[in-house]
Amino acid sequence: MTQGPALRDQRWATLGRLLGFGWIVVHRRVVAKVRARGFDDLADAHFALTRCMDYGGTRVSELARRAGASKQAMSSLASSMESMGYVQRCPDPTDGRAVLVRYTRRGMSLARTLVEAARETEEELRALAGDETVGELKRALGAFLDAAMPGHEAGWA
Repeated sequence: MTQGPALRDQRWATLGRLLGFGWIVVHRRVVAKVRARGFDDLADAHFALTRCMDYGGTRVSELARRAGASKQAMSSLASSMESMGYVQRCPDPTDGRAVLVRYTRRGMSLARTLVEAARETEEELRALAGDETVGELKRALGAFLDAAMPGHEAGWA
């Protein structure tokens, strides 16, 4: 059975697909910048952990929940990043049985580089698509998140 143009057009116009491909555009640009600045030992999967981590540290179970991944997968990423010197595991001061994954000094340097690369990428996209378009997109996504994920601005819902 062949796919007609109407179905193909509808598929490409779904919100999830547009958000997904928009994410890919931004992610690839940011990662390329980060790697060019010396963090070239990181695999794409490692960025799932950095994207979900709080600067003060985060439990593996919470990292997994935020990323939509298994605890085992997130624990494996944390172990890998720990062996590279980006994170360390330490006791959670609020629960002696729990462990937090925290950035090391090298990890905080990575976190700062990620923020810089994200800002630069946004400026590049503003140059490509225009300030107004990028501004509208950010406002619309902010409103969308406010409605769909209340409390997102305070951390993670």
